[in-house]
Amino acid sequence: MPSLFTPDLFTCADLCASVNRIPYVPSLLRNVFESDSSRTVNIAIDVEESHLTLVPDSKRGIPGQAPARKNDRKTKVIAATHLIATDTIHPEDVQDVRAFGSTELETIAQRIAKKQANLRRNIEATLEYHRVGAVKGEVLDANGTTVLHDIYNTFGIIKPNDISLTWPSSASGAKNTVLAAIQSVVEDIEDAMGGVPFDGVMAICGSDFWTHLVGNPFVREAYNLWAANRPAFGQAHDWTAGMFSYGGVYFARYSRSVGGNTLVNTKKAHFFPVGPGIFKHVYAPADYMETVNTDGMEFYSRMDAIPKDRGYELEVQSNPLTICLYPDALRCIAADE
Repeated sequence: MPSLFTPDLFTCADLCASVNRIPYVPSLLRNVFESDSSRTVNIAIDVEESHLTLVPDSKRGIPGQAPARKNDRKTKVIAATHLIATDTIHPEDVQDVRAFGSTELETIAQRIAKKQANLRRNIEATLEYHRVGAVKGEVLDANGTTVLHDIYNTFGIIKPNDISLTWPSSASGAKNTVLAAIQSVVEDIEDAMGGVPFDGVMAICGSDFWTHLVGNPFVREAYNLWAANRPAFGQAHDWTAGMFSYGGVYFARYSRSVGGNTLVNTKKAHFFPVGPGIFKHVYAPADYMETVNTDGMEFYSRMDAIPKDRGYELEVQSNPLTICLYPDALRCIAADE
């Protein structure tokens, strides 16, 4: 008769179902990204550009000029990243250990669930780090320097220069350079999106940028009005909930660090359009025999026995391609004191 905790009873499918039920770590950009599945590790993206041209006036009765036909369709093949977190569980980890908040002894199943949750949280934090990279146009590895995916390079787009902004010291008789810079960014994004519909423009701000923004004399009155009426604005499921709106942009302070890496430079704000089909997570299959050529899931988990029944090796993994499909619409403002 097999032991209660043999890998035969804790199958990959059971563990995947379990880890996908664990609540994810809250993350600001998660709802901005759509999720999709791929049966392959190398994911193909079709890029087709359409151009708007002005039609000249012509005499009635004369056939119009047909537009010049261009073959603008290209296919880009991009490899999904492979994020894997591992841990082990040994008999001494559980033996004689009291369960948290209980007088009963901890079970192996409880310890497995706890370790699964910790592993998943680490990957969730990494996914958010990749999402921030996608809105900047460059997804970085955990060391903060290695480039996993240069989205601009993938689509053959030259990265726009940061827009420089100097904070005005007073509203009296001064030009509102803050609003002018924001409106310039919004217009750039609208031009880049062309006829593609989107829901709005969002900006994630570093701590210094946010402090100067909400403390600026031009902005302060609007911020105070928003703060006073904040409970009435939006619902929890609304991506704009809790975000300060000014100049047609929803601003959010995002000065947190993940794994020692600051998400947003303290003096910068990254602007991007929000809407269907703009940002995506495409999940590839795990590197297990039983998942070959199957639809990719957000998380996978499995457990393997250590020889002589000395414990188990636990693993949680995700294989995402984190991408912005309109990188020419990404902008950044870098502010001076």
